[in-house]
Amino acid sequence: MTNPTDNDAVQLANQHLEAIRQNKTWIEIWDLIYRHPWFQSRLAACVAKTIRKNQLPSDWKEDIQQEAVFLFAREIKKNLDLGYDPAKGNYPTLVWTILRRCCIKGVRQFKRMLTNKQIHPSLELVPESTFDADELFDFRDKIEQLPEPGRTIVLAVCHGETIDMIASRLGQSPRTVYRHLERSKNLLRTMLM
Repeated sequence: MTNPTDNDAVQLANQHLEAIRQNKTWIEIWDLIYRHPWFQSRLAACVAKTIRKNQLPSDWKEDIQQEAVFLFAREIKKNLDLGYDPAKGNYPTLVWTILRRCCIKGVRQFKRMLTNKQIHPSLELVPESTFDADELFDFRDKIEQLPEPGRTIVLAVCHGETIDMIASRLGQSPRTVYRHLERSKNLLRTMLM
């Protein structure tokens, strides 16, 4: 499959405006836009850029994309033409701007959802692993070698604290605590190999 180009965007813009002239419902217009390969490529690029820019875990991709898609659909429901005027505007730029705004709102909503419920982080480094006494002492030794604040966070997780509890105690945001935990888990994996 070739990469969608600006010509594809012009084609989509024309189809979008034609659907409005034909009095299509907002759902039909949304479906037309959402299924178009150019929109799909822009959506994927915007979500990837948002994740990279906000230093978020890559496994958040689907959740953020889902939120962005929902928010974009709401934009179409509010304004069928998205404010596009062919005489004045650039359709690709307009869609990118709206997508970017939807991704940012999606990240905020997803973070809010995560911080509103207790997160019980896991320290599962090797799936379904059991350790003998020597390995447990070695594991404890490796935890002690972790740089701060990762060591404190890992120990708190081992004692059953949630991300919110740890963040509150350390005076940091849940996102920062989560990031330190993920870094420390990756470091522990390499130390245990």
